[in-house]
Amino acid sequence: MAQTANKFRSTNQDLAGMLTRLMSELESLRAGWQGQGAQAFDNARVHWGEDVKKLHQALDETAGAIEKAGNFYSSSDAESANRMNAFQGGSSVKLPL
Repeated sequence: MAQTANKFRSTNQDLAGMLTRLMSELESLRAGWQGQGAQAFDNARVHWGEDVKKLHQALDETAGAIEKAGNFYSSSDAESANRMNAFQGGSSVKLPL
């Protein structure tokens, strides 16, 4: 699960770089726009920026949740193993197998 969480984080970083480059290219085009077209682009850029932040936050939260679940699973698995080892080593009860 740690690998999956890291993949989410890596993909998030790659996406951030790609979107930054895209916006940079669009900004260079923006210099030639005037009037309503320029205003429409500025409005779209603001909304786009907000959506990008939400996307990055969602990917980061997903990575954190996957990592947390993996840690919980590992902890529960180790605890179960310890209980079974203690039961088998210290009990006179024989399970019919």
